[in-house]
Amino acid sequence: MAFASASSESFCCVSAAGTRTFASLIVCALLLLAGCSSSSDTTTTTNISNNDAAIVSDNDILDTTGTDVPLSERRFIDDEQVRPYRPNSKYAEVLKDCIVVQEDPCTLETLPFIGQETSDPTVDDIMDRVLVTHDWMGQRFEQVLYAMPAPVLKLFVPITAVLIGSNVRPSSYWSKFGRIKLDPKSLWLSNSEKLTISQAADFREQFGEDMKYDTSWRVIKDGDYAWGSSSLTGDNERTLRDIQLPMARLLFHELAHANDNIQKEIFPSLLASDTPASASTSNRANAVSTRLFDENLGLSAQSSWLYAVARTRYNDEELPEFAAGFLAADAGAIMETEGKQTLYGYYTTYEDVATLFAQSMMRRYYGVETHIAFFDKPADEENASCDDYLIGWGSTNRAAADLVKVRSKWVMEQIMGSSTEIDEFYQTIGTEGRLPVGVAYCRSLDVQTATDLRSGDATPAMEEILDYERSLFGPLH
Repeated sequence: MAFASASSESFCCVSAAGTRTFASLIVCALLLLAGCSSSSDTTTTTNISNNDAAIVSDNDILDTTGTDVPLSERRFIDDEQVRPYRPNSKYAEVLKDCIVVQEDPCTLETLPFIGQETSDPTVDDIMDRVLVTHDWMGQRFEQVLYAMPAPVLKLFVPITAVLIGSNVRPSSYWSKFGRIKLDPKSLWLSNSEKLTISQAADFREQFGEDMKYDTSWRVIKDGDYAWGSSSLTGDNERTLRDIQLPMARLLFHELAHANDNIQKEIFPSLLASDTPASASTSNRANAVSTRLFDENLGLSAQSSWLYAVARTRYNDEELPEFAAGFLAADAGAIMETEGKQTLYGYYTTYEDVATLFAQSMMRRYYGVETHIAFFDKPADEENASCDDYLIGWGSTNRAAADLVKVRSKWVMEQIMGSSTEIDEFYQTIGTEGRLPVGVAYCRSLDVQTATDLRSGDATPAMEEILDYERSLFGPLH
């Protein structure tokens, strides 16, 4: 059976043995109804934070600009019409059938996990598993992979395929097929590339509107948003350097789901007749998310009322009566004493793992930090200004919070393996800070420095700010 949970840009459908909420079943059903909503040149390395190396091409791939998509392909193409990006690759003839056409997954004899063939995947190994609706999507994904920190490629070992398509929204991982889908909204560079991507809104953006408070989060670098908008409207264009960080965060999150579900240690025990779904089910007890919530570890917070709040905020369930009167400060007081990266970590055990891993990896490799805040909504939102949305609790450099740090280090070691480098990273991660309580959320960061938000000298409305942040970081905050 498939169960679902949502991620910052994505749903994660995972096969599970054991008890899960009925709400999870509903989310997965929504996921299914919504469709889950060329080799590069010789490479050299360049140093990034923590002295880890990212592979880049000799022609400075990070400054690559977009392609001019032919007029005949400037349209949306359904997932059912995807094609192998590399038509002559080893699995080209089975990829589409195994991932898109067939209702049941192929056996691992037909389409194995990448890690069953190599423990150290190359970009070529990954690109041989890519399906696209437009060639530029595969080209861009390949460029992104070459620009990623080299150790990140190992995170692809529990993947069977990657699908990138016009109508993919949100991005997702599904253990039934062992595949990830990627929304190309995070990949476009040119205006003609935008014209091949659906502009449909993510239907989850309005969940939790009846709550008396809300939450938002930002990825910050050098005091400002770490990257610019991915809006599909307007005529702005980008370079690969502009999409490197948001794509890294997306991949860290989705690949965390995959590595939570399947660990490389089980590959030798898998049979040719197994499928990704059966491998997931048999490995459920050993999943990172399962073990994280083992009471003997003491790493989970399982009784907090924020679990109910998260189901309201991220699945639009009715807020329980006992939580209806709580305000932003109440939510923050709980968050402060528990080791979740964001409120989204309370939604499911899977998202707990993925948020812990992704945000710490972004801190580790790119030196960015996450700010989160709970702020109260004014009684009359229609006539309110952004100055009326006051912070009840907020955190800066959330990955460095004491309990978050302990839990995320454990998760990272389960996925990446223990190392002195990881030890050193957590020793130098810094300290958690606090956003000023009682200050308007829109004043807690100089959002007017963002070009997309400038409107003369006026401060943007709160709705504009939240819409903008959701365009950067996803609708789930």
